[in-house]
Amino acid sequence: MISARVQRLHQVVDAADIAIERGGADADEAHQVRVAAAEGAVAVALDQLLHTLVLAAPAAAVERFYRDHTFDLPALAKLTGATIVANYELASSLVATGVVDGAKAPVAMNKGGTVSPLGSGIKVHMVPAEHSSSLELSIYKPDWTGPRFLEAGAAVGFVIEFENGFKIYHTGDTDVFPGMALIGRLHKPDLALVCIGGHYTMDPEHAAFALREYLKPKHVIPMHYGTYPVINRTPAELKAALGNSPIKVIEAKPGEPLRF
Repeated sequence: MISARVQRLHQVVDAADIAIERGGADADEAHQVRVAAAEGAVAVALDQLLHTLVLAAPAAAVERFYRDHTFDLPALAKLTGATIVANYELASSLVATGVVDGAKAPVAMNKGGTVSPLGSGIKVHMVPAEHSSSLELSIYKPDWTGPRFLEAGAAVGFVIEFENGFKIYHTGDTDVFPGMALIGRLHKPDLALVCIGGHYTMDPEHAAFALREYLKPKHVIPMHYGTYPVINRTPAELKAALGNSPIKVIEAKPGEPLRF
């Protein structure tokens, strides 16, 4: 059975009512962000809970593997027919354990790599993140008798580069790390999606440092906060931590289109 979260994501990917002109974005209650590029011919959805990148052509990219992030990945891939893009170890483990259909093998890549699953118009760059990552088989296979956790490779982030030059950096789950300065210099993101919840990831203060000193985007959408008591931080705290920085903090609201 396809979960409500996957059905909702499918609606987000397919629905025209929240699609936006090129360079726009919006978010739903699961911190999904949909961005339309060109003349709306291509759509990209980023979901913080699924931690899955879905391109309507389609393709899907996974930045790390944990129960609360990619539980719906197999159903999502089946529902959309998406090609899964992941780091080499995770892609191999997904196929070897039968979590995803081996007949349509994931695209295995690694940090520093770039793929264009929709053709040359949209580029997806895999970049580093600083976090743990593992594949917990029991949530997909209740009768699994092997090791509880399998190799899922390094945690990563993604930079999505559109035909019109607009770039989005999704940090993935991470703390601030010096390599963000290189990501900022190489990719020059226009919009950054950064976690601010603390405990498992950056808090607002660390995120503000990363934004102000390393990434320097024009806009930021905070994510990975407020869903559990231990990550009960707020966008208001990020704004306060940024001080007089010109970076605009966008507290996206469900169904509200944003234009850049």
